[in-house]
Amino acid sequence: WVGCVAIMATTALIGWGGGAVVGEAMMTFTNATLGGFIYLFFFMVFKALGIIFWLAGYLLDYFINFGLSSPPLNSSAIQGGWIVVRDISNIFFLFILLYISITTIVGKNGANTYKLLGQVIAAAILINFSLAIGRTVIDSSNIIANEFWSKLSSPTSSLSTKILAVASLTDIISTNPPPEIAGKNDVSFTQQAIMYMLLDIFILMALLILLFGASLFLLRFISLAIILVLAPVAFIGSIIPQTEPYAKEWWQKLFQQSFVAPAF
Repeated sequence: WVGCVAIMATTALIGWGGGAVVGEAMMTFTNATLGGFIYLFFFMVFKALGIIFWLAGYLLDYFINFGLSSPPLNSSAIQGGWIVVRDISNIFFLFILLYISITTIVGKNGANTYKLLGQVIAAAILINFSLAIGRTVIDSSNIIANEFWSKLSSPTSSLSTKILAVASLTDIISTNPPPEIAGKNDVSFTQQAIMYMLLDIFILMALLILLFGASLFLLRFISLAIILVLAPVAFIGSIIPQTEPYAKEWWQKLFQQSFVAPAF
């Protein structure tokens, strides 16, 4: 009996114009629920990006410290690879000397032959110091970069920490909710969702910058390791006209990759 009365009363209310009130209430509830789900989604993305951001900052600090230290490039693996390439290069020196000897015996030697002989002797001497020459260039760039690094970091503060502080990301990430909307009871779910969406975009951009810096120093180390191993090839390539452009490219890559660190 009570249920029948309730149904009749609701029907009468809708029939007398109460449908607008009920529809508005349902619309408000739907909007609040949808806004809550959107807010929850961007909030979870915000927290996930915050964790990834801290990890990216750690990677940046680690690869900078790793790239600016000498021991990694003085490893036995790089030394062993350089020795193998140097020994193979010395075989080519023998073939070049054999060519010069034959041209001298048959009487076809000239000014170019003696010039080639001088280049071979110089390259044969320098090839044994090619690893040290490459390391000297790298160490020089690291000294300059360490001067900047020492000004930006300290035992209690790293570069990523300073980036966080300058951009106020430390307060934003650690505050729940962020300071812009903390303590405001009249902020709707939709407004909070928009706020978190903008924060997600901002943190994502900063995250990409940190990851770019970390990958830059990682690729720098890999490139320099390959450059050092191939150092003998650059010296022997400088005396052969066909391979001289590759030798010049080796020197360009050495200086470019070395001075990436101070430039960054």
